[in-house]
Amino acid sequence: MKHLLHLLLVLLVASACEKKHENEIDKLPPATQAGKMKIGALVNGKAWVPNNVGLAGPDVQAWYEYINNPARQGYFLGIAGSMRTKEHLEGLNMNSNNKVIEEGKSYVLRSCKDEGEICGAFAIIKGGVINEYRTDSIHQGGLHITRFDDNSQIIAGTFWFDAVNADGEKVEVREGRFDIRFTK
Repeated sequence: MKHLLHLLLVLLVASACEKKHENEIDKLPPATQAGKMKIGALVNGKAWVPNNVGLAGPDVQAWYEYINNPARQGYFLGIAGSMRTKEHLEGLNMNSNNKVIEEGKSYVLRSCKDEGEICGAFAIIKGGVINEYRTDSIHQGGLHITRFDDNSQIIAGTFWFDAVNADGEKVEVREGRFDIRFTK
């Protein structure tokens, strides 16, 4: 009986320790391809998963549209998510500048100043001040499209990037995944 109680105590302590050391990556949404309206990543090693932000709009959205006007012409992609904390609002997005997107392809995330580029960004909005981190020619990343279904309007994939703000501070986004229905 004494050994049984000792074993139960060891199992109880082990299960408590297991919960305490939950892996941040396990907090991210699973990598799916069904248009589940999910996006998540590790931002500086911490799980970042959008939540309902109320009046600020949907917490996850995507668009892929062809624009045909003299100032701007071509295909434009946007994938975005937002999360509210107790102190501020955070946003993560990837955008393209006249880029055709294809399933199974990988793309480099860098500056969106030039046509045919895709960029990544992370922003923290606190007290009306925006601290935005962006990819550029030095701080880059990757985007891999695992599903692009124009008929069902579903885009899914993985991403990562490094981005810097105006002061040269860096944010690291890793293990990113998304599965979103997009608008045209």
